[in-house]
Amino acid sequence: MGEALRVGKTLIVQAGAHGSDLGRLDLVLEKGRITDYRRTLIPLDHERIPADPGTERLIRELLEPHQQALQEPVGVAGDWLVRAQTLAGQEARKRDQESPVDSLFADIVREETRADVALLPGVGYGVAIPAGPITAAQLRQLVPHDGKVFTMQLAGAQLRDILEQSVENTFSDDPATKVGGMIQVAGIRFRFDPSRSHGRRVLEMATLSGDWDHGRKYLVATNSLLAQGGHNYREFLRAENVKQGQAQYEMVKRWIKEHSPVMTPPPGRIRRVG
Repeated sequence: MGEALRVGKTLIVQAGAHGSDLGRLDLVLEKGRITDYRRTLIPLDHERIPADPGTERLIRELLEPHQQALQEPVGVAGDWLVRAQTLAGQEARKRDQESPVDSLFADIVREETRADVALLPGVGYGVAIPAGPITAAQLRQLVPHDGKVFTMQLAGAQLRDILEQSVENTFSDDPATKVGGMIQVAGIRFRFDPSRSHGRRVLEMATLSGDWDHGRKYLVATNSLLAQGGHNYREFLRAENVKQGQAQYEMVKRWIKEHSPVMTPPPGRIRRVG
């Protein structure tokens, strides 16, 4: 970040992400108290800075026992599998948009759980997978956690509140509440206007058949983070008939093996207006 964030008496700094910068914070102390500070971001040019031989050797040694599992063939990508704000292969995309590979993952989770709706976090990291063979290591880059898939029942009105919270998470001016990016969906589509007041930003919601019922209970599939109320999604904690299933990584891996070559679905689920 460009400036240090001060919260009360605490300074919060961050050196970008993905090893893009080295962060330096110089503090001036007088009688045990910070009286001044200077923060500096030092860009790291990885094409000009050679790798440390000792570190490279250590990484190779640590990875060696796992190479067979990491190189396991998972399937084939018919085209680039790209996440919003992804690394390598394609330009980064904004966090207020659909994330192509997360739309694919949401479709997989919805199909495998037979849910009406699937919702996944709008996180923005992971290395894009180019067209061609997919290894377990590449898939792990995009599904790095061993989080479980959960199913639950939520009313249509609750789903609308979740989408409203997603817009708030993405467009909030308060850095303390801005988190996660746009939620990713399957089984529904929606339009939103971030310029409107909180609670009125989701303008339209529809299922794939074009209808929507705020009073109906929908079967919803999601992952551990959202099911446990992460990223300020407290409405998930009010769900009914919550059930825990298998790990998301294993579910996605099995589906890709059975359905290769795979491609990300066309956009159009999330539309910003205004």
